[in-house]
Amino acid sequence: MIQRMASIDTLHPTGTDTLLSHLRLQALARQYLIAATGLDNTTLVRRIQLIEQHVDCFATPRVRTCGEVSCPWRQDCLTKNASETT
Repeated sequence: MIQRMASIDTLHPTGTDTLLSHLRLQALARQYLIAATGLDNTTLVRRIQLIEQHVDCFATPRVRTCGEVSCPWRQDCLTKNASETT
């Protein structure tokens, strides 16, 4: 039986689904053919950003000046940066 893969858009975080689960990130990575085994969430997001032709800036100080308000990773990025600076 062929299992239908989820749409890439449905795997990105949206609205109230702000904190990414590692399993969801791995599913997105598989769709992009990224070898995700052993990688942490931050590295996975950055690799996905590169494949999607974005700056691989997730959880970097760039968030302080980032104007990409429609970025699907923005809320997680802000949260991760806040927790690392406190």
